[in-house]
Amino acid sequence: MKRSLRQWVIGSSVLLLTGIAAGPLWAQDQTTVSGTDSQVPPPAHKHQVYVDDLGSVFWPVDLPFWIRLSPSAQEDAPSFLLNTIYEAEDDETTGRKSQQFGTLVPSTSGEDNITQTERYRASGLSLEIQGQQFVRWVNFLTKEESLFKFVADGAPPISTLKLREAPVFIKGGHTFFGKGLTAALTAQDALSGVRDVFFSIDGGAFVRYESELNLGQEKHYSLRRYAVDHVGYASTPQEVLFTVDLTTPTTVHATHQNLLGDTLSTSSVIRLSSEDALSGVQTVHYYFDGEDESHVYDDKAGIALSELPDGKHVLYYYGVDQVENREQAREYAFYLDRTPPRVAHTLIGNYYATEIRQFISMRTRIQLKATDAQMQVPSIEYRVRKSGKKDSKQGYSKYATPFKLLIRSGEFTVNYRGIDALRNRSNPKSLNLVMDSQPPKTQFQLRGSNYTRGGGVFWIASHTQIRLDGEDDLSGMQKIEYQLAGQPTQAYAGPMTLENEGQYLFRFWGTDQVNNREVFTPILLLVDNTPPEIAEVFSTDPLRTEEGEGSEVVNVYPINTTLFLSAVDPANVKRLEFSLDDGPAQPYKDELFFTEPGRHRIWVRAQDNVDNTAEHSAEFVITDTL
Repeated sequence: MKRSLRQWVIGSSVLLLTGIAAGPLWAQDQTTVSGTDSQVPPPAHKHQVYVDDLGSVFWPVDLPFWIRLSPSAQEDAPSFLLNTIYEAEDDETTGRKSQQFGTLVPSTSGEDNITQTERYRASGLSLEIQGQQFVRWVNFLTKEESLFKFVADGAPPISTLKLREAPVFIKGGHTFFGKGLTAALTAQDALSGVRDVFFSIDGGAFVRYESELNLGQEKHYSLRRYAVDHVGYASTPQEVLFTVDLTTPTTVHATHQNLLGDTLSTSSVIRLSSEDALSGVQTVHYYFDGEDESHVYDDKAGIALSELPDGKHVLYYYGVDQVENREQAREYAFYLDRTPPRVAHTLIGNYYATEIRQFISMRTRIQLKATDAQMQVPSIEYRVRKSGKKDSKQGYSKYATPFKLLIRSGEFTVNYRGIDALRNRSNPKSLNLVMDSQPPKTQFQLRGSNYTRGGGVFWIASHTQIRLDGEDDLSGMQKIEYQLAGQPTQAYAGPMTLENEGQYLFRFWGTDQVNNREVFTPILLLVDNTPPEIAEVFSTDPLRTEEGEGSEVVNVYPINTTLFLSAVDPANVKRLEFSLDDGPAQPYKDELFFTEPGRHRIWVRAQDNVDNTAEHSAEFVITDTL
């Protein structure tokens, strides 16, 4: 009997799977894991089948599926599982594939011996890729095909976070936001679509995102987010760390140079210091009195007052941090006194005078003292001129306390004057001085035998003279002093020697007339009165000994014996010479090699670098018999 071409009856058509097919109508759990143990992890989301408003079916890619037939489209209509898979078997007569159902055939993997039908009944069909999938129905008689589409979804959505409506600053890889910060979360899913977006703040439980978040609390934020699609796939939570900074900087001022309380001078400098605990300070602004525009503070220069008029002033200043939090302007009221003082001089410290010149050192201070009958607090100013320079345009400096001059050396003049509060000036006075800033130079000399390898170490003999000589180009020498081996300091009076052999630390220095003291020079003196030690080394041991002249014992060596000569001395050996068999003395350079038998006498002399001399003589025999 011929059946209808559109009936779902086993025997008249074959159902085939193209790509990824659907799965059963129940779900399995899948949990996304947070990367931080102390944070609340995201909840589990079930993988489930989803049918949209158009009737499209979306199937989780990791769920297997079975195929059922139903005689009606109603949801409560009965359905029947298709539990047999069409397979082919070889026909023993024809050798061709015969069409059977449920035939026992080996699996493709060879790992078991069950039919595809049995495997399908036990485990269903598996999806391997995501995207559009088709179940194909083939009319067995007419070969007509119908494709039933569904979508396999195995990828989670992609979530996006937008932080906006607030100034932003990044420092050291960390992000700071200012006032008005909002967070907008969105997500996209290419297949089944986004079902929900969740977020968590500071490690708390995840909450479903409904509308834009207002992050108006100052603190360090941890904002986590993820999205879930309609078949239950959840993206891995992503965490963003940032800080909301709502606090303004704190700025303070400090005054420097030539001031008395809140009374400042034209050479005074006001410095501003601003701190911000979070994003940091961006700029500091200031303005004076009724200025319309503010100035950006330069930390290197500070705030100079030279352009301000004499009198009362108010400095306004404030800081702005990196996310535009602006501090309320602070005020500093002060008085600018442009009235200079008057002076008279006194020299304090090192001073030396001849008939024509006065010498001071860099330690000498010049004290300027005001004398004014009308003013209780007179001020003083001065200038310093190097000799030979014109002073027509050289300005004066404010005096506060006794000062040292920064001139390194040479003649100079100090001009000073006093000016009272009414700008009455005294006639300038001049003080001509010579600055001697350099210490003298003391020379160390050795007369007689001496030797050095450098590094301030000298070998000398007991007859070697130690001489010191000093000179100073300006104020002149006052004295030379020395210290020997930890003994008390002594004044140098003339050449000296060290009689006893040993090691001495010798330090010396000079002082000029204004007490510039030279840095001491340390020298290690090694008094060496001992001659070198001479050594004779033969290449072989003696065969025997014989009697020589008197009580001398003579060693006997075989032919082809080599004789090595050497000498050692702390001051090093300057000269080593020898004489063989009363021959002329000659410098020792190479070893002596004896190839013929005979009796020999060797004479050796060694001299060290401080002329201590040692001599040695010995007799020996070379034999060709044992």
